[in-house]
Amino acid sequence: MKVLILGGTQACGPGLPPGKSYMAQFVRRLRSSRHQVQVDNHLVNMVEAVRLLPQLRLSDYDLILLQFDSPLGWLPSKPVGRLLMHARFWLKRDRLEQAKKHREQLVQVLLQVRVYNRQVVLMSPLPHRNELEQQFIRITQAIYAQESREWQVPLFDLSQHLQGGDELFQAGSSDKLSAVAHEVVGSELHTFITEPTYTLWS
Repeated sequence: MKVLILGGTQACGPGLPPGKSYMAQFVRRLRSSRHQVQVDNHLVNMVEAVRLLPQLRLSDYDLILLQFDSPLGWLPSKPVGRLLMHARFWLKRDRLEQAKKHREQLVQVLLQVRVYNRQVVLMSPLPHRNELEQQFIRITQAIYAQESREWQVPLFDLSQHLQGGDELFQAGSSDKLSAVAHEVVGSELHTFITEPTYTLWS
């Protein structure tokens, strides 16, 4: 079985010991019930994914996971700039502009994989401690839900499984998930793709 992962760093469990990432735990569960599993992981954002996808033999993969990091690379790094962006974000025009850009990027990715949508699973944005990122994640979750229905690509909604507070994150980090959170994601993701209501390989 070949698995392709396109997207964010969280699949590798940054800051955690080897074998504790959600992907490592997910693969272990697959191996317990299946034969050999091979994983190809490409750390890319959506724009980079659009350029990379034509170079890959997507038909070779049994499962294609799309898990992109929070799209807030546009946030200023300096605190003053972030405060200004926070104020602007409350303006409807700015929210709509960023949401439109993010939707367009997601559609470009889904266009590339639409032929293989039965092997594709789209993962919703991961949680974040930062208030501004939380606001934008709520917006992007709605975008993911709508586009997954439009393109008939299954959506693994992390917001249904990762609910809580500080225990979801590593100490001193605003975005790195804890070992507990990774364990939950790995287990629930395995259940999602093998449950009777949606089995990728049936």
